[in-house]
Amino acid sequence: MKNKLVGFGHGWVVAGSGGAGAGGGGGMDSVDRWVVSGDITIGSTSVTTGNSWMVLQNDNIAVGFQLLMTPSKTGGGWTSISNFRVSPSGLYTGGAQTTCPTATDEFNLVQNETTGITNGALGCATHLWMSTDGECTRILLTQPNV
Repeated sequence: MKNKLVGFGHGWVVAGSGGAGAGGGGGMDSVDRWVVSGDITIGSTSVTTGNSWMVLQNDNIAVGFQLLMTPSKTGGGWTSISNFRVSPSGLYTGGAQTTCPTATDEFNLVQNETTGITNGALGCATHLWMSTDGECTRILLTQPNV
């Protein structure tokens, strides 16, 4: 999803990330640490710690508009797709390799959305639509048979 949004060329840029890529570490430093799938760490049931994270920013939606993505799992099974949070004013700060940044104005867009599959491959499909001016982005996550 990160590759698709940034690849559209309508304003989505990496504002910060945390993970194993680009030498590891994390921060709101415009570094993309998610280059290959092995750069993404999914090691905790927590939404905010133990996992890699990515913050994308799109000033075409609103100045500083930021979307935070972090994968997660629940319990011992892979039953979650991802978590999405938004900072409408671009206030995300901090963050480390597996600890998400925070923003005083953030709110949950999707948190621990269940796929209905326990200990199985997610098999999710991501569909993205963007207006030609970049002001509108629609994201649809689908899961077969759920």
